[in-house]
Amino acid sequence: MYETLLIRRATFRARHRYGLPGLDEAANRARFGDLVHAHAHDFRVEVRVSGPPEAGTGFTVDLTALDAALDGVLAPLRDSDLNEALPSVRDGREQPCTEVIARWIFRSLTPALPEPARLVEVAVFEDEALGAVVRASAD
Repeated sequence: MYETLLIRRATFRARHRYGLPGLDEAANRARFGDLVHAHAHDFRVEVRVSGPPEAGTGFTVDLTALDAALDGVLAPLRDSDLNEALPSVRDGREQPCTEVIARWIFRSLTPALPEPARLVEVAVFEDEALGAVVRASAD
């Protein structure tokens, strides 16, 4: 028996800015530079879904169901201010970086996938030079 891996890509545009709540403007600027100012990216998301091939079709996952789940997860991020859209960023625990975005998408998409497919990996890129990957743990 084997499993297949399906890769689906999606995009969304959003803005964000960096800054720690306990620091004043000068200290935040020293830490994050110009990234303390709101700026937008066209984020690229790649999700990898694994599972046994469906008998009769060979599909790893119902693509319509995957697309609906992914669209539902990305909807609150599209054209948003990530500093407000992501709860852990809004409450000051994290920054709206690609790692945090990827973890949020992974946690949000996992329960929305139709069984027996499982989410293996989420990659988020804010441009051609910077991205982050979150993978399912082995346990």
